[in-house]
Amino acid sequence: MLFQSPNNPIVGKMWYDTDDPNSQSVSITKYLIETTTGSLIINGSTQCVILASASVSPIYITLPATSNNNNAVFNIKKIDSSTRPIYVNTSDSSSIDGANPVTIINQYNSLTVVCDGSNYFIL
Repeated sequence: MLFQSPNNPIVGKMWYDTDDPNSQSVSITKYLIETTTGSLIINGSTQCVILASASVSPIYITLPATSNNNNAVFNIKKIDSSTRPIYVNTSDSSSIDGANPVTIINQYNSLTVVCDGSNYFIL
């Protein structure tokens, strides 16, 4: 089984448009979370893909503070079939579409959020 610790992320490139030779790439960090402690605090990342398995326990994901994170994008997907939730919250007083936390319950459901510098918004 592939396991990548949140402290040692897989880092690669994601292209905006592979058919356009003038397109620019952006760095993206991918985390695969499968843990019994069930928590991840994201620090210092502005683009992140998180594949989370809550098969052992609920998972708590904390997004970074909104200040200095304008245009940050985070993608979170629940990959297990358990009924245990994934809770996504912010580390400051901001909200995610007016809520905090947001809960992902069903397998293959995902959440993509973007930061405007003050709050997060679901895309």
